[in-house]
Amino acid sequence: MLVQDKKSDDPTVLGPRSAGEKAVIRLRTFLDQLPLAAYPHRGSAMFSPAWVPFSPVLGRLRKLAPDIIHLHWVQKGMLSINDWKKLPGPIVWTLHDMWAFTGGDHYDCDQQCFTRQCGHCTALGSKRNHDLSQRIWRQKQAAWRQVPLTLVTPSRWLGEQAKRSSLLGDRPLHVIPNGIDTELYRPVPKDQARSLLKLSAERKWLLLSGLDLNEDPRKGFDLLTETLNLLASRRSDLGLLIAGASWSPHQFLQGLECRFLGKLEDDLSLVLAYNAADLVLLPSRQENFSNAMVEAMACGVPVAGFHIGGNPDMIIPGETGVLAPPFDTKALASGIEKLLSHPEALRQIAHQARNRAVEVCSLPQVAQRYYELFASLEDFHASGHTQKVSYLPHAPSYAEPGLCAAAPPACAGSSSTMGSGESPNGSRVQLDQGSTLHAD
Repeated sequence: MLVQDKKSDDPTVLGPRSAGEKAVIRLRTFLDQLPLAAYPHRGSAMFSPAWVPFSPVLGRLRKLAPDIIHLHWVQKGMLSINDWKKLPGPIVWTLHDMWAFTGGDHYDCDQQCFTRQCGHCTALGSKRNHDLSQRIWRQKQAAWRQVPLTLVTPSRWLGEQAKRSSLLGDRPLHVIPNGIDTELYRPVPKDQARSLLKLSAERKWLLLSGLDLNEDPRKGFDLLTETLNLLASRRSDLGLLIAGASWSPHQFLQGLECRFLGKLEDDLSLVLAYNAADLVLLPSRQENFSNAMVEAMACGVPVAGFHIGGNPDMIIPGETGVLAPPFDTKALASGIEKLLSHPEALRQIAHQARNRAVEVCSLPQVAQRYYELFASLEDFHASGHTQKVSYLPHAPSYAEPGLCAAAPPACAGSSSTMGSGESPNGSRVQLDQGSTLHAD
């Protein structure tokens, strides 16, 4: 696994070794953002030009000489757009946002520019058609056509967006949901989890997990506030657990008890937090395939959110959680209240949520799907052919009573924090800016 920022002690994870190499990485991250200085009115959303040349990653890849390269999230100066043309062998690219087919922003700003040609970019606060986003789009158009790319998306929604895009719409695409360790993320007695966190056993606890939730408009902090206000006006026994951030309790109604768990760095702390909750909230406006959603479900905790992104891939209304029409906070609050008011139904849905997480996202499922994909690429590559197989199932409406749990023979996936590196036999390399490998 080859990464730009190594945080583990795993010897199979290859990252910068010396202080000098780490300094170069920090410099590349800084330089990558310099073109944005020309756009003082840009918003807070992440935008990645990916222009910094001479990536040290390329030299390490040549030494590894992989048969297949598996890319994940490779921003913050890790690779420039032109570097893709220099990568050896077939490339599998698991997309964790929309950057691969936009002009530099990681999520489309409702302009649908990715279906044609970017420009006049809202994320940049640009009023010019021939702006940085259009230049980046053209660079990608020239680079991508020279690269043997096979795409993977964790959610059907992101797959549909990629197929609609002008840059990658003609590429083979597979939908493989993110995978997690369902033996680690599992149910534990709720009373024990609450006792360890010193939480009242009498309250109904809702959990909100994630960083910068009150800074990124996509995360729906305003929708969360509206939903909680509606719930608090109807019930006096609610409590809110917040993991990953701290805000003033005054942002919510007085009387709603808030407990801030801080930034939880390890899996066991997250498992404890999930199991202490009755329900996990996911108020996002845009979401590819939430790790928090799958982790909570694996712990036997239902999730409540809107019918957006990858949510309907896992949340089946009335079976594994609460799924409301997009941004209808009244419907979301009503669904949550109804579920909390029926303890037996809540227990049954919690059990079904766990089953669905294991069935769709367990590591054996993930590994099998990726193994089959890599093997098919090797076979086609050896025979001089390009891969023609693609899979993109239809996403049902939130109103449908069920969701096909295994539209492919076996669903699997990779975490959005997935790293990159070398497999034990040295034949495949996964490449990512992060450092954690959950499945391969």
